[in-house]
Amino acid sequence: MLYWRATGPNHLLEVKLEARTGALVEVGVVLVPPVRVRAGGSLQSFEAGGNCTVGHPSFVTDAWIVRTRGSELVDPSRRRIDEDVPFDLVVCGDGLIVSFTRSGPGQTVTEGDASFSFDDRQELSALSVRLTAEQVAVLKRSLLDVSIP
Repeated sequence: MLYWRATGPNHLLEVKLEARTGALVEVGVVLVPPVRVRAGGSLQSFEAGGNCTVGHPSFVTDAWIVRTRGSELVDPSRRRIDEDVPFDLVVCGDGLIVSFTRSGPGQTVTEGDASFSFDDRQELSALSVRLTAEQVAVLKRSLLDVSIP
């Protein structure tokens, strides 16, 4: 496995990739400061217009190949790239968006209820996931301190 982490003193998001193919395995938001959490309208307002494909996202792994010299049997820290990339967590009425402070989406790859937006440099600029009303209510109560009837 390979890992990319958007990390800093008060934020941590981890993206796990399959080493051989660069295919996305998992995304986890571990820590986000309250000032970077906000309410939003709908996921539709955030999707890239017209440039959307259906499929499983994969990433170019050249940076990891250089660090690991192509071997999976290396110090685990060499399979991880940490960058201080802040992100916003937006709780919408129909889902959740993680938005990085990069340029807007150039292309979106959608698989099921998840969408991954990439900027003009093919770097991840945002990801979103559709949620049920019950899941959104839980997020709003826990992250936004909003009472939901």
